[in-house]
Amino acid sequence: MFLAVVWLAALGILTVSATSSLDFDDLPTPTLNKSQFVSTHGTNFRVNNTDFPFIGTNVYWLSALNTDEDVDAVLGNISSAGIRVVRTWAFNDVAEIPENGTWFQLVANGTTTLNLNETTGIPKLDRIISMAEKHGIYLLLSLTNNWNPLPVDNTTSSSNSLLRRDVLTNNSVPRNTLSNDYGGMDAYVRAFNASSHDAFYTNETIITAFENYTRNIVSRYVNSTAVLAWEIANDPRCNSSIGATASCNTTTVTLWHARLAQHIRSIDPNHIISSGSQGFFCADCPKKFQSTTAPPPSGPSQAVSSRQIKIAPLTRKRILEERKAARKTSRALKLRSEPPSTGSGVRVRGKWVSTATRRQDDVGVGSAFDGSQGVDSEDILNIPDIGFGSFQLFPDQNQYAPDDPNLPEFNNTLNAGLDWIRRHGEAGQMFGKPVTLSGFGLVTQTNAPSFVPFNSTVAPFANDQIGNLTLNGTLPFGVTDQQRNDAYAQWLQQGIISGLAGMIQYQWGQGNLTAVNGTAISPIINENGLVPVEDQNGLSPSDGYSSQYAYMCDLKRALDATGHCVLEMPSGTGKTVSLLSLIVSYQQFYATRRKLIYCSRTVPEIEKALAELKRLMAYRVECADSAEDKEKERNYTGLGLTSRKNLCIHPEVSKEKKGKVVDARCRDLTNAVTCEKGRNEPGSVDLCDWHETLGNMEPGNSVPPGIWTLADVLQYGRDHGTCPYFTVRRMMPFVDVIIYSFHYLLDPKVAEQVSKELSKDAIVVFDEAHNIDNVCIESLSIDLTRPMLDAAGRSVVKLGDKVEECETFSVSSQCCSPVDTSCRIKTTNSSKLLDEYAKLVDGLREPSDDDDAFMSNPLLPDDLLNEAVPGNIRKAEHFVAFLKRFVEYLKTRMRVLHVVAETPLSFLQHLKDITYIERRPLRFCAERLQSLIRTLELNRLDEYSALQKVASFATLVSTYEKGFLLILEPFETDNASVPNPVFHFTCLDPSLAIQPVFERFSSVVITSGTISPLDMYPKMLQFTPVVQETYPMTLTRNAFLPLVSPASVCPIKVQYVPVKVITRGSDQVAISSRFEVRNDPAVVRNFGSILVEYSKIVPDGIVAFFPSYLYMESIVAAWNDMGILNEVWKNKLIFVETPDANETSIALENYRRACDNGRGAVLLSVARGKVSEGIDFDHNYGRAVIMFGVPYQYTESRILKARLEYLRDAYRIRESEFLGFDAMRNAAQCVGRVLRGKTDWGLMVFADKRFARADKRAKLPRWINQYITETAANLSTDMALNLSKLFMRGISQNPEENQTTGISLWTLEDVLKAQAKQKAALALEEAKQEEQEEDEYGNGDITDQMLIDLDI
Repeated sequence: MFLAVVWLAALGILTVSATSSLDFDDLPTPTLNKSQFVSTHGTNFRVNNTDFPFIGTNVYWLSALNTDEDVDAVLGNISSAGIRVVRTWAFNDVAEIPENGTWFQLVANGTTTLNLNETTGIPKLDRIISMAEKHGIYLLLSLTNNWNPLPVDNTTSSSNSLLRRDVLTNNSVPRNTLSNDYGGMDAYVRAFNASSHDAFYTNETIITAFENYTRNIVSRYVNSTAVLAWEIANDPRCNSSIGATASCNTTTVTLWHARLAQHIRSIDPNHIISSGSQGFFCADCPKKFQSTTAPPPSGPSQAVSSRQIKIAPLTRKRILEERKAARKTSRALKLRSEPPSTGSGVRVRGKWVSTATRRQDDVGVGSAFDGSQGVDSEDILNIPDIGFGSFQLFPDQNQYAPDDPNLPEFNNTLNAGLDWIRRHGEAGQMFGKPVTLSGFGLVTQTNAPSFVPFNSTVAPFANDQIGNLTLNGTLPFGVTDQQRNDAYAQWLQQGIISGLAGMIQYQWGQGNLTAVNGTAISPIINENGLVPVEDQNGLSPSDGYSSQYAYMCDLKRALDATGHCVLEMPSGTGKTVSLLSLIVSYQQFYATRRKLIYCSRTVPEIEKALAELKRLMAYRVECADSAEDKEKERNYTGLGLTSRKNLCIHPEVSKEKKGKVVDARCRDLTNAVTCEKGRNEPGSVDLCDWHETLGNMEPGNSVPPGIWTLADVLQYGRDHGTCPYFTVRRMMPFVDVIIYSFHYLLDPKVAEQVSKELSKDAIVVFDEAHNIDNVCIESLSIDLTRPMLDAAGRSVVKLGDKVEECETFSVSSQCCSPVDTSCRIKTTNSSKLLDEYAKLVDGLREPSDDDDAFMSNPLLPDDLLNEAVPGNIRKAEHFVAFLKRFVEYLKTRMRVLHVVAETPLSFLQHLKDITYIERRPLRFCAERLQSLIRTLELNRLDEYSALQKVASFATLVSTYEKGFLLILEPFETDNASVPNPVFHFTCLDPSLAIQPVFERFSSVVITSGTISPLDMYPKMLQFTPVVQETYPMTLTRNAFLPLVSPASVCPIKVQYVPVKVITRGSDQVAISSRFEVRNDPAVVRNFGSILVEYSKIVPDGIVAFFPSYLYMESIVAAWNDMGILNEVWKNKLIFVETPDANETSIALENYRRACDNGRGAVLLSVARGKVSEGIDFDHNYGRAVIMFGVPYQYTESRILKARLEYLRDAYRIRESEFLGFDAMRNAAQCVGRVLRGKTDWGLMVFADKRFARADKRAKLPRWINQYITETAANLSTDMALNLSKLFMRGISQNPEENQTTGISLWTLEDVLKAQAKQKAALALEEAKQEEQEEDEYGNGDITDQMLIDLDI
């Protein structure tokens, strides 16, 4: 939640009679340089002779902050977010002078008193405007408010007593917390003893008093260019919490607007004026002001189309006809998507037609259109002194249209907002004036407890004042976070389409600000009634429309709650070091240190994480205060684990190129039988000297304490003659942190061997986990090919020979000659087979006293491990025959020449019908094979890898009934004629692999820079996170980049990475990688034009990504024919990623060399390839990333189709939802390669018209979305190039490149300050929770004496 501030109070008073006026002879002369002020030009705003569309935010509480530093921090954060306009209150009326806090005017007993005190009064507004100008922000200043409810006039109805939540009634929310608690119209009405709200519009004394205040405020800022405009009032209308007279109507409010606008214009000719109303219409109402529709502005038009659209006047008939048409359309869509199953209609020409239609009653146009609110926004917009129109959108508090019964509730809310925006856009076009959406918001279910309607002073869905309120079954109240995001995205898009000049979201929230007792943001008071210095902070005022969280605070909250969390933090901004810093501190703080299991995807990422941890611990040692603390930090131990191939230093084994061969040869030299024999009979077998040296060391002392990277462990092994791989394996129970691959936890075959000793309280982190669902699926999926089955068949024969050899020599030891060694060996093997048979009768699992055994193995359920192995596979020769039959059956299935897809149960039934193999022995197949191999003490196990895979296939297919599918594809492609069959045993449910991890460990963190939308992961992986949050990016350098859209030029502030969406080429042909147009010569040529032009202007390296290798090959071939590659070669070298890892490594190396020596290079890569997963292109290696097309998966894949069907049926995840999610996370992963640090910068270019759609961009991470401005979301190639040139010219000349302290780089002082304030916020939350619990669990009116008297 955003934290906030209030100001220290002192008094300085200037008294003014309500009927008197000040001497204004000394007012400043208005400036003559009109171009510096925001003005209007047709339906646009202009400043410095340039169009000025904007996205803004509401900060009504800005003047209530306590220090100039806090105001500066708020405006600085807003500016850093790229927001140029802030709407705030320029009034703060009180009925009596408060002890603390801000107030601008005392309104009481028929007089008004201005507060000109520097600390608490109007001069604070001077400093706010000055700081806004410093940060390049324009202020929209509102002069009063329609809403100022008190308990005596609260109109909220309930059986409970709804009290005012402020200091006057000793409730928890102080003055100025709510937007309606700053005085306003009703404050004047009460002070001048008027009886109705509309007296504010008609009572001459009240009007004069308000005009005097207006004159005082407006005259102070006549020459300020930081003021965008004056807003006469917020949401003026006839009614409020004080009733209106029957005579109040649209004429009353309109004439009042005209008078006030003329009054302000007489004082200030420099600034424009708006109403600030909710935007209600009055269809068919007579107008006081004739239409002054102006012709289009002279000069060249910036619109794409020159055709003028005629807009019909808003009438009651038109409104009803449009609603009827919309309802008819929605009903037709509903019937088509959900045709009635019983006799509710008949089919006529393939369509459903209702047989019993109920006629809809004419309910009128509704209060938003009938003038009943006393507002006619069209008539007000026609007032000559009104410069632009304004309206608001709060569906939680106003009804803009009747609900359509054919649509869900949220869809009605969404559509009502879209229609409301469209109508106001039409009004602006019709009258030739700009129109702004001055406030819009939706209450989410998370914020519902703090939501306070504008006409109330209580939170109807909070528990602190009115108990667990249920309002006619409407709880829970609010939309989900995702619904809010979707609605905002579509409303903003509609605003752009409708030609709105500006849109202002409600509302901004702020954190880490000072709190003062007795003000809107009060500090936390402890049980002794004291306020600790470190706890003097609080939350910014909120009435239910703002929220924010900090990454490390959420992570710690998840650890404290011993729960799982999903966190998305921007790539390249210190995610890894943030994770490690917090968790190491967490471990060092608590005596019972929890082990950290840090999982990453690739070896380079593992090494990078170890290097970060090593630097972190060196810093902690340096900063430790005492010798004891330094020693404690030095003893912190961390290691990384990777495969034997990467850690082997044996001179012969390390030469092998294949990992399986290295594993097999290593096992031959290090298994227990070989080691025992080699030690008892030196020279009889080969041993690994490095492994033997390690065996002589004490457990836990294989390496000294400290952080060891993979390179460090390798060097230590060479220096001390120890095996690096087994050094790490044997140190795992003793280290504080182990960093290794996902597969070591998720792949049950590996996890059983490597991770079985990890304790339950360990903290598990899956970093770069955006593809964790695919890793889970791969760990439980098996592909069988014909060569693999042939190899398995040969292994079965070889295994059978070994068994037969042992059985043949099953003789007593007396029959063997003392010198016949082979006889003794065979006799020993025979006896081992007999011992093995006896053990299998009792079960596969040997007795164990370990209560903390590792997680259950998905390959073999825990209950089966204790069962007796079926009798038909206990004997070795029987099991070998069993395997032969099963392998031959699979070979027979491979001969089929058509595609087969079947469930595991169908496969097992067919297997039983053909071979009489039952399901139960198949379930034991993998473990039975392992047992036999151990018994026979076989070497070179890599030769049995195919047979092991077949055995694992048998176990999996017989263990799981749901979540898997078998697909037999006889041909490699649809057009192939030579069979190359593959038998896919495909896992469709990723939760099966990761579920044991969630069940085993108390805290699992899933994090990455590209895992939006976050709620998809809990759905797919089937877990409930305690924390789920995504974070924006805070960077240092700022550059002003004018983003040009077809309609306007907008100076937009960007930081580091301007994000552009190119939807069409210079020839205005739309570009897309959609299948229908991907090979269109015009599209291919435009793609090539983008690459050629950017190769001319971007220095050093450019990385371009394509959806697939096949598409990249076709595009590159076409570019070659068109001569495009030759044009690129003139500017930069070209390198291409290929499926071959070695070729790609060579290409990457040469690409970096070309970037380093100044030649420059272009790297053509593929989404989901090696380059997109973990290769960083920092600084000069990646000054631009271009995403050609949307990287959808190949939708004709049978495996993908099966997975989509399963997700739809099991988890209600639609196909389009998953495909869009998967494409956008991969696109984000690709473009995220460009930004890898706080001083890095680059361009992100999305080259496909589909990226311009709001639903696509909504799936991008928040840290990317925050930089996609609406004007940058629909560019041609020429426009994008011009903007890119301007950006790079400015960014390369930035003199503040390294001034990052306090923004993207925090000092220790910054961290301590933030930590202290966060602690206070947490304490406040706990205090509120305790208060709620006390209210809920009272004593039920049972006194202590009643308990004493009770006769038990």
